[in-house]
This record gives sequence, structure tokens and C-alpha cells, in this order.
Amino acid sequence: MKIIATSMLAFAFIAQVNAQKTEQFLSYGLRPTKEAPYYTSVKEPRDGKWYREVFSARTNKLITKGLFRDEECTVREGEHIWYYEGGKLRYIYHFNNGVKDGIWLNYHENGQLQDSSFYTNGIRTGIALGWNNEGNLSDSFNLDKQGTGRYYSWYKGAEHQPMIEGYIQSDTIRTGRWTYFYPGGKIRASVQYENNRIVDEKCKCYDEQGKDIAAELCTEREATFKEGDGAWRSYVQQKLNPQVPISKGAKAGVYTVLIQFVVATDGNVKELKPLTNFGFGMEQEAMRVIRSSPKWNPAVQFGRNVNAYRLQPISFSIN
Repeated sequence: MKIIATSMLAFAFIAQVNAQKTEQFLSYGLRPTKEAPYYTSVKEPRDGKWYREVFSARTNKLITKGLFRDEECTVREGEHIWYYEGGKLRYIYHFNNGVKDGIWLNYHENGQLQDSSFYTNGIRTGIALGWNNEGNLSDSFNLDKQGTGRYYSWYKGAEHQPMIEGYIQSDTIRTGRWTYFYPGGKIRASVQYENNRIVDEKCKCYDEQGKDIAAELCTEREATFKEGDGAWRSYVQQKLNPQVPISKGAKAGVYTVLIQFVVATDGNVKELKPLTNFGFGMEQEAMRVIRSSPKWNPAVQFGRNVNAYRLQPISFSIN
């Protein structure tokens, strides 16, 4: 009789816990939404906190899981784990009352470790290392308790061939003298920063033969659409075919797809990659529009054009 009574109590407790679980639809930014969801989530109280699991609305695969201090799941606590859509490990992060605190690990989609860092009360400290997707060291930080110290990076495929050497403070702010190198080791630029800004009169740039480049060319500039941001928005609106997802049977809602692309050194768009997966032809249509765009003004860094990454959201509204 005692065994039966204990089993009944256990069943009653499980039923009560299950009743406290809450399901939600979430946007790409993990915010509650009444529109077409990118994610679905299940949360429940656990040891005075809230535990949440987030799933892809399209594949139903687990995307992230972790504890929060509040029911709205805005203040992260402890270990949080993220996965790629295919199920492979993506991030392992640690928080203390919503602040980065502890080890942070990022992984390439092929399983190779990408970054290893340690945070103390929101500031990256100690030695942080980065690797490319082939497992070779790509960059490193050596930081004190205030997040101040040296930064180094190396060219991919080269045996410790330097690309950048510099000094940062408060984890992210470039300061002091930074040196940029050409492949082969010659100096491309020697730049003085103050609070992340270039001090023009202390900036010197060189071509690959070591000759000085005009001071006005010794600068950094983002890639831009030639007629400006307003013209780019107009171009996307005019070229996008909003009927594509409707013709493929998408349900009513607002879907915001995200496309990553590169503006190449010649101004052409390349290496397009969808970061969302709503389907119904939406990502393909957004990439078609971006791929067919006119040439951009390429990004410039210290006298030469460089590749630049861009992230473009495009929304489809289906009534």
C-alpha cells in the first residue's frame, strides 16, 4: 500500500509540473510574436528560475537551451547551449545574472572549435584564441582583468604569417599603435587609434613595394550602395516578388529573412548565404534580388579595396 501511495503522489507531482510548462512562438530575435514564428519554445519553472528550450519552427530541432532568472526569459543564468539547424554544437556560453561570466566557446559548423574566451563580469579577460575552420590558429588576445592587452591575427594557410598586431582596452576598443601587414610580411599600414578612431596625422600606409601612399587614402570606409541607403531600399522593394511565398502555399504572417553577403573588392556581390530557413522560396527570392544588384562602392582599408560582409533583412507580408 505504501508503494502504491508513493507512486500516486509522484504522478500528481509530475502532472502539476507539466501543467506549468508554457509554449510560445518566437521571432528570429527570440522575442514573443503573433506573426509567423521562426522558433517555438517551451519553458518551465526550475529551482526558483525558468528553464527554456527553443526549437526551429520549421524542423522542430532543438536550437538552444538554458536557465533564466525571470519568467520573460530576458536575464540569462548559468550555461546556455546553442546548436546549428543541423543539430551540431554551435555555442556554449555562461552568464551570471544576465552578464557574461565564465567560459565562452564557439564552433564552426564542421565541428572545429572557432573561439575560446573567458569573461569576468562582462569583460573578456586572460588568453582568448580563435581558429579557422581547418583548425589553424587565426587570432589571439592576451588581456588583463580590465580587458586591456595585445591582439594578434595571422593569415589563413600561412605559418604564423602576421596580418594584424594591435592593442585594445575594455575588451573591444582599439587604442595605441596598430600594424597591418601584407601577405609576405611587409607593412601595409601603421595606424594610431584613440577610442577606436584613427588619428589621421599619425597614420601611414604603404603599397606592396614599400612606397608611401597618400595620407588621404590612409583610411577605413564601409561598403556602400552607390546611390545611398535609400536607393538600396527602393531597389529591393521594386525587384522583390512578394507573390513567391504565396504561390508556394506559405501561411499568413510576416516573415523576415536574413541574407549574409560579401561586397567584393570590385563592387560585385558574392558569397550569399541565408541565415533563416522559412522556406516557400523566400530565401531564394531574397538572394535573387541581392545577387542581381548593381555594383556597390567597395570597402576601403588603408589605400586598397577589401571584401566586406553585409547582413540584409527582407520581409514578406502575407495576408
